Amino acid sequence: MLKFRMISLLTILLLMSIPAFAESGYDLPISLTPGPKPNPACYTADGYQDDSLTVRMEKLRLPRTTVDLAWIKVKSPTQLRTAIYGLPGNVYTNEPGELVRSCNAVVAVNGDKLTERKHGLIYRMGVMLQQTASPEKDSLFIDENGDFHAFVRSDPKEMAQFLKDGHTIVNAFCFGPAMVIDGKAQTIGKYDFECNTEAPRTIICQVGPLEYLFIEIEGRNQNSRGMTMQDAANYVATLGVQTAYNLDGGNSSIMFFNRKYFDEHYSGSERPMSDIVYVCSAVDPSTWEKKR
Repeated sequence: MLKFRMISLLTILLLMSIPAFAESGYDLPISLTPGPKPNPACYTADGYQDDSLTVRMEKLRLPRTTVDLAWIKVKSPTQLRTAIYGLPGNVYTNEPGELVRSCNAVVAVNGDKLTERKHGLIYRMGVMLQQTASPEKDSLFIDENGDFHAFVRSDPKEMAQFLKDGHTIVNAFCFGPAMVIDGKAQTIGKYDFECNTEAPRTIICQVGPLEYLFIEIEGRNQNSRGMTMQDAANYVATLGVQTAYNLDGGNSSIMFFNRKYFDEHYSGSERPMSDIVYVCSAVDPSTWEKKR
């Protein structure tokens, strides 16, 4: 009965949640619309920089595994975005590259393949797509300030407190697990999704205010074996992040930079996906198109 009351309270608070954002001069619509086109002249071989966005790409060769890193700084939390194939209520899967390019993503990773998530709270750009209890899974909320909030086993009291504190859910994920909380690696116990197998992983992290890190741990090729979830959590904690959360991995794990695969061993045979997480420029293309 107590659990039911907590979930009911959370439901009421979620329905009352209305997006509210501070003005930054680079704010984009909180919707499932694409970002502005990035300026091609702002790309380098290992990064991108304009007045609103800095991206630094890095490929690390560990003894058994290759790790792809995208270090990101944005001027507005609205530049950290998600995208889906289809419309709310009718989401489908397709090749992720098409979605990455249509959203004008500077850098992107796969999401949590929400079409296969039967339980859990799912938001995309302020739109609630699914709302069911999932006590077996960890949840991640991204709020109006672009801050990450991880909830182990989707604790309903902590999730309700998040909303009582005046925060808004912009994006919510239910794949997990949470790998780093408050800078500390989490102990990954029994969890689904090949927890104890060396496999490719996709992890999104918050480093600090408006600073993020996207990670692809390559795997299942002769040069990279991947990591178990616990090894991944321990490794990511060494990178100085405050919060890290695991998304869909295995053959779904992929990173794009400048419209191309950043994993040099990716076969190009894309596994169909329903959603991506990406960052984009917030500079009006008319300001640079006139100068070309």
